[in-house]
Formats: sequence, structure tokens, C-alpha cells
Amino acid sequence: KGFAIPSYTQANDETLKFV
Repeated sequence: KGFAIPSYTQANDETLKFV
């Protein structure tokens, strides 16, 4: 988690949570 973009964050949250 490190982004704050509407639709982008919702999908990438699963990808970013491992980062």
C-alpha cells in the first residue's frame, strides 16, 4: 500500500500489500 488512485488502488491493493 502506497498509492492513492481510485480504481487503480482497489485492484493494486492486493498486489501492493505484499510489497
